[in-house]
Amino acid sequence: MEWIASHKEFITLLFSLIITISTVVYVILTRQLVKETRTLRKSQIQPFVSIFLKNPETKTNILHIFIENIGNGPAFNLTFKIIKDISYPKYCSPLHEHTHYKNGISYLPPNQTIDNYLVSEIGEKRIDDYVELEVKYSDILKNEYKSTFKLVFREAIWHGISEPPDTYEGHIGYYLKRIFKLYEKIENAKIKSDEK
Repeated sequence: MEWIASHKEFITLLFSLIITISTVVYVILTRQLVKETRTLRKSQIQPFVSIFLKNPETKTNILHIFIENIGNGPAFNLTFKIIKDISYPKYCSPLHEHTHYKNGISYLPPNQTIDNYLVSEIGEKRIDDYVELEVKYSDILKNEYKSTFKLVFREAIWHGISEPPDTYEGHIGYYLKRIFKLYEKIENAKIKSDEK
């Protein structure tokens, strides 16, 4: 007890130092939390537009081009600049002829996908071809974004056909074909039994 009384000033100074250090650490942690909260808030309103090629599940020589907002916020005022388009005499629908790429898109909500036919009858001589385009858009706070996409046909085509297909639409066609084949077998068996 005597030691505490004789070193009272030292103990007061020590506790003041501990409180000061704790306050500084608290301020640093609070600042980091504010930064993370801002980043999280920004990510909740930020759009991210992706453009990609994909072939339908049942046809590997056809390509569709997709515009998709994979961000959490809506994209506004999308405009497209076509850097390289396709121009085959037939079997294609060049980008500059599509309404979306000519006129732009005023609003693309999160998780929204727009699908357009691009080209069919891709053979070995067109497999290395590509389309390239730039997309500009803004978020709800009018922050602007710009991305360029070079979409090579080889990277999107001939990944194989999944059986059964992954989507409900693909399932319908797949099972209808199977039912038709089964019906043909039954009809053929019926004809053979009638002949005997």
